[in-house]
Amino acid sequence: MVRRTSERLAAWETLSQLAIDAEMNTLTMEIISETLFGADVRSKSKTLEEAVQTLSAISVDEMKRFFIPPRWLPTAHILTAFCPTL
Repeated sequence: MVRRTSERLAAWETLSQLAIDAEMNTLTMEIISETLFGADVRSKSKTLEEAVQTLSAISVDEMKRFFIPPRWLPTAHILTAFCPTL
């Protein structure tokens, strides 16, 4: 954790601006991946970040709903959220 944070801080020192929310998300993902799985995900961090954002958006949306339909039910919400190519 300390090593990853130090590496990230060193990279930030050369920047005049940075998106702190995106940087902290990336740092958190790197630390969790290495701690739990022993995996270095720096090369795939953008893909993982997009997946986490998608899952977060779906979770927030479902928490606001009174009724969560099953995934097999072809509602407009499910079709757009889970089958965007249709």
